[in-house]
Amino acid sequence: MPIHRFAIAVLAALALCAPCVVQAQPAPIRAIVYFDNESGEGFGLNFANRLYNLVGHFTTDIAMREVGAYEPGDMAAFDFALYMGYEDRPLPEAFLADVDAGVARVMWVSGNFFQWTEYAGEHNTQGVWGGQLEDDALFDRVAYKGRKLRRAGDLARFQLSVDPGAQVLAELAAVDSSAKTPYAACGPTLCYLADNPFPDDWRDARSIVFADLLHEFFYTGATEHRRALVRLEDLAPGVSDLVALDDWTGELESRGVPFSMGVVPVFVDPNGKYYPAGTRYTYAEDDAFFDAVERARARGGSIIMHGYTHQHDGGVSREDWEFVVDGSNVPLPQDGDSWARGRVESGLAQFAARGRRPRVWETPHYAASAGDYAVFGEYFDAIYESQLVFSALPGGEPAFGEYLSPSTQFIPFELHAGSNGAPVVPENLGYFDFTSPGASVDDMLLRTGELTVLRDAVASFYFHHDLVPPDDVREILDRLSELGYEFAPLSDFVPGADDIEIDPVPLPDEDDDDAADDEDDDAAACGC
Repeated sequence: MPIHRFAIAVLAALALCAPCVVQAQPAPIRAIVYFDNESGEGFGLNFANRLYNLVGHFTTDIAMREVGAYEPGDMAAFDFALYMGYEDRPLPEAFLADVDAGVARVMWVSGNFFQWTEYAGEHNTQGVWGGQLEDDALFDRVAYKGRKLRRAGDLARFQLSVDPGAQVLAELAAVDSSAKTPYAACGPTLCYLADNPFPDDWRDARSIVFADLLHEFFYTGATEHRRALVRLEDLAPGVSDLVALDDWTGELESRGVPFSMGVVPVFVDPNGKYYPAGTRYTYAEDDAFFDAVERARARGGSIIMHGYTHQHDGGVSREDWEFVVDGSNVPLPQDGDSWARGRVESGLAQFAARGRRPRVWETPHYAASAGDYAVFGEYFDAIYESQLVFSALPGGEPAFGEYLSPSTQFIPFELHAGSNGAPVVPENLGYFDFTSPGASVDDMLLRTGELTVLRDAVASFYFHHDLVPPDDVREILDRLSELGYEFAPLSDFVPGADDIEIDPVPLPDEDDDDAADDEDDDAAACGC
């Protein structure tokens, strides 16, 4: 496969700028995630990647292995081990023995915990005991920090009993009764969570509680500090309402609210759906748009590269997907390493022509192949979106054109390491849309309230500056402040995100959709 000179320049520059990448704790702890995939179906791996992502908030030194391949002493090379129990399968005796011996501090999540309690038997020194799965619809809440939080979807749980001396960290409860039962507990070297917190993480609070419990597991000692992020979405040359943009960015500045801007560098309407057929507007050529974005930057805004054209084939920019078949998460037929790099590089060339180099990427409609995400991670310091999770091992060979059963994970804080190969700035409250069920002010505020149970939560939302009632957005901003969130600039999460000015680089002779697929179009220099 031909190597892009542009890609080489990017990688070399990123190596020199390594301190600019989102940093974890000064001395990263060593952690390993074990998972089930005996059946080969991949669902256990998908859930394990969700666990990997939460661990990525605490450290960048993470390994991941199938538990069936466990060898004696395997976890001794790590400070912490986590196991995502998903498949009903016999576990290696060596794994059970090392958990029992306390070789590493272990967080066991969901299934198969009864196997360890049977192995430990009467010599159980952890004081934590697990049993079989029970379908108990009574417990529809998680009791944690004096609150009862939503528990939706599948209410099945695994039996959990705790001896005196072990620490109960959370309980399952009922909204309309005083009944409670242990949900999460820790012994000296072993913690257990009695269900899978991930399947309904967009509808309930279990994953938020679990994220906070990981602070206890990792002994972080973190204090409460909650931050909020605001993003103006789908800004594009030629079509964005620049008067409304000036009004909004001026108001955000007056409120002391930093913000980000998802900028689509090229707008196209190939078939004339809204504009004359063949309409094409570019960041490099639209002086009025460039000037408006620069005014916004001066008011506290950060530029994010939001795809190249935010569309594919005959679609219209901003409303269409770019890297997958519309709404399906199925990769496009042309998906591949060179094609994905061509899209990224052509978009970067538009910014470079104006002397700008965004450091953060946002995937159009948050959907691409696992291979595409590996490419994005090479060019950008972080990805700012809801995390798409695949049934693929982190750090493996990039997979292009494969579906890999992706699903979207609710991420409650920033990830210094993500399963797709890049740090992640979360967007977890969604798109405020007063016309859509589940996207109202009240819906958004419900989730921001649940997030306050997490000591270092990030509440992050976006809106289209020319499509929403201003008073509704103001209500969200006011309520976030009332709940104790501090509005933070993107540079809090990606150091150097606002340092995007470079020497202008002229565009190649051609910069169109064909050029985006042309391996000879190295899109000038990225200006890292």
